[in-house]
Amino acid sequence: MAHHGHISPSAREAAEALRAEGWQIMVATGRVLAATRGLARELGARGPAIVYDGARIMDTEDASVYRQWESERSAVQEALRFVWRNNLILQVYGDEQVYCRPGDVRTRRFFEGTGMSVNAVLDTPDLPGGRIFRMICFGEPQEICTLEEEVRHELAGRLSVMRAGSRFLDILPLGVSKGAALQTVREQLVPAGLPVVAVGDHMNDFAMLEHAEVAVAPDDAPPTLRSVADLVIPSAGDGGFEQLVRRIMDGDVVRTDEGAI
Repeated sequence: MAHHGHISPSAREAAEALRAEGWQIMVATGRVLAATRGLARELGARGPAIVYDGARIMDTEDASVYRQWESERSAVQEALRFVWRNNLILQVYGDEQVYCRPGDVRTRRFFEGTGMSVNAVLDTPDLPGGRIFRMICFGEPQEICTLEEEVRHELAGRLSVMRAGSRFLDILPLGVSKGAALQTVREQLVPAGLPVVAVGDHMNDFAMLEHAEVAVAPDDAPPTLRSVADLVIPSAGDGGFEQLVRRIMDGDVVRTDEGAI
């Protein structure tokens, strides 16, 4: 529903109409909470949000933590040293703060205005102190593809590794994904029996779609993701979310008397 990080007026109107019908909207993203709150408020997505690509479930209003999963420090330290030799943008996520290389202007600019602390202290491949929830590598698609295979081989059974777009590689606590987080939300926060319609556009959404009653992917998503989708819609830039909302409200996607998440 977000196109290049922005919500269109028509998407906001569609979200408002959906909420008026009794549906709850929840954000599931790789972003930290500080970079998620603006989008969540535009959509009226109050309450829990899946952030850090599934490593944390946090309240969009008061930032309280419902559940979280920390990375094993020795494993993520080994991963950092392994990827350090590559000329990649590296981001290590702590508790609502990100660590990056001293010369990483791109990361600093991305987080400007979020109120989140950016610490450009990674001048050596050594982890900072404190809890670590996620590490992300950004580079050219072929470079990221090769790195994914290498990291999986080196750290099998210690960390979760997944693509979060053609140029992003996520390194997460073992067993963590948006899908695992969604399952936790369903078990602890969602009334039993309510159906879930999940929308995802990258491979880090794969597990989440598998845990939904209705899996939705845009037509520009990777073929593997589209293959597990019950419904393929236009991309966010082409009004896909608005089309999905119309179909939900017309009863073409899922029928329920109580609404859903």
